Amino acid sequence: MDRLILPADTSPKDTRWQFPIKALTKAMQATEDTDGPFSIERHRLSMHYDRALYELSDGNLINVTIASANKRWDQRAIPVCVPIFRGLKSYRLLLVNSHSLHSFHDIRTLEDLRPCRAGVVYQWATENILDKAGCKLVRASTYEGLFSMLAARRFDYIPRAVSDIYREIEIRTKKNPDLRVEPTLALYIPNPQYFYVAPAFPRLADRIRRGMGIIAANGTQERIFHEAFDEAIRRADLNHRRIIRIENPDLPEDIPPDDPILRIRP
Repeated sequence: MDRLILPADTSPKDTRWQFPIKALTKAMQATEDTDGPFSIERHRLSMHYDRALYELSDGNLINVTIASANKRWDQRAIPVCVPIFRGLKSYRLLLVNSHSLHSFHDIRTLEDLRPCRAGVVYQWATENILDKAGCKLVRASTYEGLFSMLAARRFDYIPRAVSDIYREIEIRTKKNPDLRVEPTLALYIPNPQYFYVAPAFPRLADRIRRGMGIIAANGTQERIFHEAFDEAIRRADLNHRRIIRIENPDLPEDIPPDDPILRIRP
């Protein structure tokens, strides 16, 4: 039996893994007839990206995780090059403090955005991307700490994925009632999310890859995607936002071209 072990959520309020786990479960179920039974477990430890990559390289504590497509990760783990979120993670809205909304009214370009302070967590993919784009950064040590720091106006915004931002506010609105989605801007940062598998488990990586291909081809991935994110996409209303593109220097050079079956184009 294939035993998949992934890191724990970073906090009880962290819902970001719900959709990937559902997609992974569907992919594994799609290959049960050919590859046999499986189990998906969560390790008791949550992990920053560097720790997750170290443990994945070793393959003892965890053997599967999720990360942004990244040159360094490709060298130390096996990427399953099927975008889990169909491209939606590339679209970022600005989570702001309601008292700072006016600061974004006149922003049109990356040059305009650079003086604003972005809140990021150490080792997040967006940390390096925004840093190389010349943006001002304020770093937090934890995911939950970001929201308290924004409420205290330690920085101006947090760039959050369309797939995450509305749920993040809903869960934390009682503790942080001043959190808002800035209504006029979006960032586009090419940022496909992949499953990465420990190098010692190449057969498991192949099974996940085949399973993801099956659920993409038979419509299962699209169905569960729309169930999970249609409301967020509607609320984001990307067609009526000013979209600022920021290049991702960490993307692998041989990243597969966009597949229209797997991509979302709001």
